[in-house]
Amino acid sequence: VAPEKYGPLAKALDTLGKKALSWREELKKSGNWLYYPYSAALPFIRTPINVAKEMLSFTPEILLARNKTGEHYGRAVLGSIVIGTSGWFALNNKTTFAPPRDPKEKEAFYNAGKKPFSIEIGGKYISAFYFGPFALPIMAAAAVKWAFEDVKVDPDDSLLDQLNTAALGLARFLGEQSSLTGMANFFKTLAGEEDYEFAQSLTFTAEQFIPFSGLWRTLNRFLDPVYRKSGKTIPDALKKEFSGYYKLFLKSQGLSDEEIEKLMPEPYLRAKPTGEVELATRRWYEQYLPWPAGVLEPEMAKRYEELKERRRTRAEARGYLPEELRKEKGAQTLEIEETAKYLINPEIPREERIKRAEEFLRKYPELEDKLMDAIEKWKTQRQLPPGLDIGMKQWSVEERAWFFYNWVKENKEKRRPREEIERFLQAAEEAGILTDKVIEEIENIVRSEQEKMLQPVIY
Repeated sequence: VAPEKYGPLAKALDTLGKKALSWREELKKSGNWLYYPYSAALPFIRTPINVAKEMLSFTPEILLARNKTGEHYGRAVLGSIVIGTSGWFALNNKTTFAPPRDPKEKEAFYNAGKKPFSIEIGGKYISAFYFGPFALPIMAAAAVKWAFEDVKVDPDDSLLDQLNTAALGLARFLGEQSSLTGMANFFKTLAGEEDYEFAQSLTFTAEQFIPFSGLWRTLNRFLDPVYRKSGKTIPDALKKEFSGYYKLFLKSQGLSDEEIEKLMPEPYLRAKPTGEVELATRRWYEQYLPWPAGVLEPEMAKRYEELKERRRTRAEARGYLPEELRKEKGAQTLEIEETAKYLINPEIPREERIKRAEEFLRKYPELEDKLMDAIEKWKTQRQLPPGLDIGMKQWSVEERAWFFYNWVKENKEKRRPREEIERFLQAAEEAGILTDKVIEEIENIVRSEQEKMLQPVIY
């Protein structure tokens, strides 16, 4: 019996690809008019299937093939080495996956020089797609890290939930191939991802009717190296995709550079470690590369990690409460807090912070006192240890009592040093989070839990 070339998953993809070819032949024989549009679309189906098959053939999945040969074992071993190596990179925070959905985190992500679906080597972020068939094994570890650290916000999520998130993430990674860009954009639109409007998805489809559209987009990088935002309408999205040609057209109309910039799609801004803001432009080598590359900015990377840690801290803190006590904060409260954090951020230019404060007070003049309180609150937050959030002061006594009861119980089970637990509680007390009333409520909880343990078990 001849050896199978692929494992079961890759084999299923191969069967799907062959079926796609047979459908074309059936349409041709029947004289169906769908033959012509389907034939035009077929390469966009077959190409990603073939790429995915090759990527899977360099993973341990190939060992599930029947009648294996030395080549099968060689590919599996090579793929396992790549997965193990990429695991080390992921554990050391040297991989990236999908960009954050939170606007602030997303901005910090790009300001740090990071690029999606990349691996950091020598301070440079290199797209996994440059590694060909090894791209999937490399991103497997990055997807798991992303699912457990960057996406997880619900403390009740199970291990299976997180692995499922990682698997869906890998499917999205495969969708980032150039042959599937339209589909990837469509799913980003459905997911409500930042900067992906329905118009942008339709625009990409419309571009396919423009001869040599890929070449025009590549040349556009040289004519206008600035990263720009896409508008909400198809004309605005087209202006963004072909901004360089639009700029040439406006120049031909005799407009000045200032007048042209006002009519151009809004540019992205890049924050520098000094606090200054500049236009986000492609570096000279990015204009030649098919996939993006980035240079790590250590100071801005610290800012990004701080934002992630704060988000995880807030989610984990809520996880210590009984489910019936968890509640969502109102949109207005969130806007107060986000504005306060923005105003005390030294990395943002003073003029920008003043502008943000004026906009907030014009919108909510009656909330000036609450904004000032929030500013003081977030200044204090910087002094607190990880795991504590100054916003806990707004929680009820019962909520705080349950938090500290479960936090101490869990950390004792983890054999955390007594001195560290005492320092944590002392910091909470100094910040006004752990008060006398909270301590009294904790004592009530302890007594109640002890009584439950002493109750006889009825079989």
